[in-house]
Amino acid sequence: MASVNTCPQCGKNYKPYTYNVKGFEKTIFIPDCECTEQEFRKIEKKNSLNSIKHASNKILQTNILAPLYEKFDFTNIECTGVARVCEEFAHKFSKNQKTGLAFIGLSGRGKSVLLACICKEIGKRGFCFLFINTARLLDIFIQSLDFSSKYKPDDLFKILKSVDFIVLDDFGRDCFSTKRKEFLFRITDELAAYEKCVSISANPDSIAYLKSIPDTDGIFDRLAMLCPSQYIFNGKSFRRDTKEDYFKNLQIFKGA
Repeated sequence: MASVNTCPQCGKNYKPYTYNVKGFEKTIFIPDCECTEQEFRKIEKKNSLNSIKHASNKILQTNILAPLYEKFDFTNIECTGVARVCEEFAHKFSKNQKTGLAFIGLSGRGKSVLLACICKEIGKRGFCFLFINTARLLDIFIQSLDFSSKYKPDDLFKILKSVDFIVLDDFGRDCFSTKRKEFLFRITDELAAYEKCVSISANPDSIAYLKSIPDTDGIFDRLAMLCPSQYIFNGKSFRRDTKEDYFKNLQIFKGA
């Protein structure tokens, strides 16, 4: 049995500490290691993660897909080139994955379905994902500013930073008011700073309009860092290497 004067974790001897109580000297032994503090930090971190998980289930609903997307996976969609890219992305996904995909195209081209398939596949492997409409996410952030709200923006950012893979669906739509634009910048800035794996789907018209609004360059700079691999859903896909070229070819959609 280990001595009461040694740490049960590392075996290091405790350090004697002498103090005076009404003229009488007393000696106690205190840890001379960081084992207790480390154990406390582990418990604190576990409690924090449990709190975040509980909050995310109530607010942002991680690892949940809408019924429209739940029925799809890589076994029942058309095996196109970009579908194979998505399947490979999902199979190789890891905690170290720092960049995602940008799917740009008109409605009904299968952008969201493919991203949902990625979510479904990595969810099977134990990763945490968040698939959310971008306008809905902005709604939640704006609601957090209300005095009566039970959660604040910082709580939402903690949840986002705890997720392994984030899909911002229909990026750019209904993101044009000053407050929504500010939150969109803060979200992309925070996700880029913490090197989170993010993917988006977007309509080119929404993207083009958002780009035309003053003070949105910072959003697209961060977005180019987050998901540099861009695929245009008009039968052609290509990869972006620099943020200067990001969305350069959107004019191909004019009149579509």
